[in-house]
Amino acid sequence: MLGQAATRETVAEILFRAILVNQVDFSANTLSYTEKATSLGYDSLKLEEIEGVITANEYADLNEDDTLPDGRTEMLVDGKDYTIDYTTTLDDIGESHIAYIQNGKKVLAINDREEGNTTAESTAKIKDEDALKAFAKENSISLNDTAERYINFSKGYRWMSDWRIRYEINFTCGFGADNFDAANRAYENERATYKWTVGLDQFKKSNGAYNVEQLANGSYRWTYEASFKANEEIGTKHQDNIKSIFDHADRFVKVEDDRDAYSYGEVYVGTSSLKDVSDSMSYNQFVTEYINQDTEAKVESNEKGNWVKVIDNDKDGIADYVLKVVYTTAQVSKVSDSAITLDTKDVKFDDSTDDFNELGSQKVVTADTLAVDDVVYYAVIDGKAQTYKAEPV
Repeated sequence: MLGQAATRETVAEILFRAILVNQVDFSANTLSYTEKATSLGYDSLKLEEIEGVITANEYADLNEDDTLPDGRTEMLVDGKDYTIDYTTTLDDIGESHIAYIQNGKKVLAINDREEGNTTAESTAKIKDEDALKAFAKENSISLNDTAERYINFSKGYRWMSDWRIRYEINFTCGFGADNFDAANRAYENERATYKWTVGLDQFKKSNGAYNVEQLANGSYRWTYEASFKANEEIGTKHQDNIKSIFDHADRFVKVEDDRDAYSYGEVYVGTSSLKDVSDSMSYNQFVTEYINQDTEAKVESNEKGNWVKVIDNDKDGIADYVLKVVYTTAQVSKVSDSAITLDTKDVKFDDSTDDFNELGSQKVVTADTLAVDDVVYYAVIDGKAQTYKAEPV
């Protein structure tokens, strides 16, 4: 208050803010001041104030498929990325912060997240885009098409094609369906390399029997198949498998001699399964020629139990980001010093929500202490399964 003695804290803050203001030069000839490019704090201590939006940390990255190392945060400041030594959380992603940094990355202080942002978040059901806009409006945020939208902190891709698309994953080993456990162990070793998003238990025919046959050399060939009608949406797990086929698939016998003698996988287009397009074109060429790819995640609603957040990070009343996290329920089946394994055998991954959380080789990470048989919920975010222990009710 004016007229009252300033506390030590107030004086310290005034002095601190003063050394962050750009210095000026005084001209005795013109009796005027010219602003310099740097502050006293920067010249003396390499101290500067930056304000920007947090776009990445050890938990998620809006621009990449991998997270930053622990204890690092990336801020977008005036179009430039700053990577700073500071720990932030998933709640901070997409929000604006002011940071006081030294030598370009060491953080001395960062403002509280509520200061520069207006947010609205919910785990309740929001049925459609109109309801989502109404929810945002209740929190003084106007939501329109300019907001960037992310599912599990990724824009993701929605695939459809004017053509019928079919692909196969091929796995060959010395064990058949009568020794599934041994075959599965061999498959999981290969899966770690090729990142298949399906388990060996999904290598089945339409009648439910395992799609496995014995070859002339005594080994067994397991086959997973997925097909999509024209204009049918191709989910993210299938996109990953198709890309892996283009990255790794290799034929060991000429097509004209034996079209079934291939390793790893094949991709077919149209009504013919005679030409594997991954043999003759690149992945990017395949996507360009055959796939209608929507590069924006469609966050237009929320299912009960999932999480949606609308962020206005510059206080202009208009949403800048809409973030949605899809959670899947599972049970802990194994806990060791090196890894946690989740049991998802009862989860239907072919629907439009849980499909985002198909588990392959992703590492299970959690801040909770988990034990076998604990019920958990998790979300696959940038290659990690962020997992939380469910509270019993």
